[in-house]
Amino acid sequence: MVPVVLVLAGAAALGVMRPDQILTANTPTGGDMGAHVFLPAYLRDNLLSSGRVLGWSNDWYAGFPVLYFYFPLPALVTVLLDVALPYGVAFKLVTVAGLVALPFASYFFARSIGFARPVALVGGVGGGTFVFMESFSIFGGNTLSTLAGEFSFSWSFALSLVYLGLVIRRVREGRGFSVGAGVVLALTALSHIITTMVVVLASLPLLLRRRGAPTLLAAWGIGFTLAAFWAVPLLGHLQYTTDMGWFPVRGFDAVLQRELWPLLVPAAAGLAWGTAKFAFDGLLQASVPPDRRGGAFTRSETMFQLAWVLGAILPVTVAIDAQVGLAIAGCAALAAQTVFVAVLLGRR
Repeated sequence: MVPVVLVLAGAAALGVMRPDQILTANTPTGGDMGAHVFLPAYLRDNLLSSGRVLGWSNDWYAGFPVLYFYFPLPALVTVLLDVALPYGVAFKLVTVAGLVALPFASYFFARSIGFARPVALVGGVGGGTFVFMESFSIFGGNTLSTLAGEFSFSWSFALSLVYLGLVIRRVREGRGFSVGAGVVLALTALSHIITTMVVVLASLPLLLRRRGAPTLLAAWGIGFTLAAFWAVPLLGHLQYTTDMGWFPVRGFDAVLQRELWPLLVPAAAGLAWGTAKFAFDGLLQASVPPDRRGGAFTRSETMFQLAWVLGAILPVTVAIDAQVGLAIAGCAALAAQTVFVAVLLGRR
């Protein structure tokens, strides 16, 4: 079931990108794409044959550095696919690959942080819907940005979720460092530097966890060692980079796009429910003797589920609003569990 749903989510992103046109052997353009389409061909015809990835071209301006200041992984994959496919088809398949991969990467991340398969599947599909956002066209990760030339970002965005999921899983399971996490981090950096910086910062809290520091430091060491062939020349030539004209982002809707606002309500509800559930489970662990915990958990979970069934039945059998029925069910569940815990504490 899970693979089918994820494939459908990826197919939805692919369908928006016109698969019939992707498989047409022509030259893609639009936005910055007309410039990006040059790089894999130059890499194939001039650099790789000399054993290099970085180089110089006289085809534009008075000459310019090739791939010193941009990300080589998508271009390298394009060259690889070009062995068996027409160049235009190979380039367009690479362009959409990050968008199609996002539901799978989102699901993997959700599973890695401990969510059950149904919840992770919702996260995977929800992550896949990010590609359809239309409130921005250049920040990266959605179809508009990708078609404008930001396809390297979509690659790095999906890979960054996989990296973060790998290191979190290793720390949660106490298994130490992972070569795979380092390799994925290298691929992330070779696709886009912005997402790499964000995901490294996002993983910093893991340093406070047991065995978190060795896991992260090893992943960083492996990742940046593998990416050093490109990253070191980039850092050495930063003084020659162009000013990107950064501008400050103002307003809540610029930080959290309006398409995401409806998700704040279920997100808050899920956070409250999850926190309450963990707190209740912790209370049972602390209050009930070990030999009676199995039965206590069974009875408490049965009460929770019956309460939600009651909440679903009430609006059908009684003429009340559905939200009111759910509220009544929640209050009933809370009251029942309070009495249940009080009885357990009284028996100790």
